[in-house]
Amino acid sequence: MKRFYHTPQLVINDFDNINFFTFSSTDNLTLSGLTYIPHPNSHKWIISLHWFAGDKFFGLYHAQFLTKLGYNVMSFDFRGHAKSDNDTSTLGIKEVRDTLGALAWLKANHNPEQVVLLGTSMGAYITNHLSLSDPKLVQEYKIKFGISDCGFGSLESLFQNVRNRHLHLVPKRKTKQLVKWLLKKGNKVEAKSNINLFDANLFKLIEQGHTPSYPIFFSHAKNDGVTPGFDTMQLIDQRAKLIQNDDYILYNYCIHTQALRSHFKTHVRAISHYVALMDNNQTEYEQLVKEWKLDEMITKKDLKDEKLS
Repeated sequence: MKRFYHTPQLVINDFDNINFFTFSSTDNLTLSGLTYIPHPNSHKWIISLHWFAGDKFFGLYHAQFLTKLGYNVMSFDFRGHAKSDNDTSTLGIKEVRDTLGALAWLKANHNPEQVVLLGTSMGAYITNHLSLSDPKLVQEYKIKFGISDCGFGSLESLFQNVRNRHLHLVPKRKTKQLVKWLLKKGNKVEAKSNINLFDANLFKLIEQGHTPSYPIFFSHAKNDGVTPGFDTMQLIDQRAKLIQNDDYILYNYCIHTQALRSHFKTHVRAISHYVALMDNNQTEYEQLVKEWKLDEMITKKDLKDEKLS
């Protein structure tokens, strides 16, 4: 992580506070998790959900800066990733079952007062999906709000964005046909798991009357080459009519999932400010800004950031 991110502020040296364990998804897969507990007397928790092809260490790294605001962190390997049981990935649909298992484990073992779901890419989809599913989850697992970094609204829009950015040999007129073919093929593979990939559409859930059960802070880049930034903008617009206290930051330029590298100070400051407002925790936020000099924008990319809220 040190070599990848080149960010000394995010390096974790207190290894005694990291613990490894296993738990079960709601469909009985064994998943590998970790907790990072720098605040043993705190009952505020982040559950950090990694991207596709990531692992629990990326999840921990992406959430580490929020420990400065009094949070402990739980992260885990999704099914088919790292040390968790092998299974096909559905880019977030079955992985919801993994996250529900994580919430249940955290409740049983640490009895949190509040939980924040922080998701990146595939993890961001799950953060958004859970906010539109069973509203009883908020009360049962003490979910206070979510953080969604470069998510997507549906598998159709995700695959179409990848085509538009990278697969120019595929004619545009055939893109929808190809995406439907891929999803139908995926449905055959996932039939035994009672999964329909066409149902993985957050916009349709909202149209069907599902309302958000907790607010979310969104971040995305307009030029994201993997997940469509327009999906995040559309979700922000649709959710604004249904829930208060959402917020967001949009970058003009950023590699997918790499805001902590490209816009470190902007990204940490924006999310920390939101968390501090939600927790009424201005003191620790101001200490973080001072310690990490987050009020000093020093990179050209930072100067081009566009904050719309």
